Amino acid sequence: MIDSEYNKFVTKMSNLFNSYNGKERVILGQSPFPDGKNIVCNNGRFKQVAFLRSVPPDNAKTEKTVNRIWHLLFGDKAQNVRDLLDAIQCSKATATKEEYLAKYLTEEQKFYLINAFEDRDCKIITEDLKNLNADVECREILIVGKEALCGIKYLSKNEIKFIMHPSARGLNKETVAKQWDSFSHKGTGIYNSSDEIINVFQIK
Repeated sequence: MIDSEYNKFVTKMSNLFNSYNGKERVILGQSPFPDGKNIVCNNGRFKQVAFLRSVPPDNAKTEKTVNRIWHLLFGDKAQNVRDLLDAIQCSKATATKEEYLAKYLTEEQKFYLINAFEDRDCKIITEDLKNLNADVECREILIVGKEALCGIKYLSKNEIKFIMHPSARGLNKETVAKQWDSFSHKGTGIYNSSDEIINVFQIK
């Protein structure tokens, strides 16, 4: 990563979003993408970035998941962020250049995207999840999908909210659309309302 390119990216992002000094925020996904194209983390705290990719999505399900995460994070400014990434000039960058975004989220927004499990069967807990409770700092955590709920015992020190997985289908299709597309969900059962989630986890 070229420092000058990253610095330019941060400057341009500061024209879109405010700086953030609140509690650390974490979105906890279930497991890595099936094709293994997650962004690898270099911040020394966590090993992998959930939901961000080193190459563009190669199927409709993955693309929908990625787009919905971006919609949650950036709202109507998601395309502006993509345009800024596309403008980065770095021959060593991944195809998506989303490692720049991962660094920005960590350093400028106190925002981490991690997975609860290492495997698709959701049986092997990641060290990243275990490390969330390694100190006494309280964080805001959004648990994405019912499988990630299995890791809740590692989150005792944190303020937790819940949302369905963005790729959920079947009987949950309408509810997922309210939670991820229109942000009009009123909150039912364990799931928080869209207003509660957007207030904390959408970058302003």
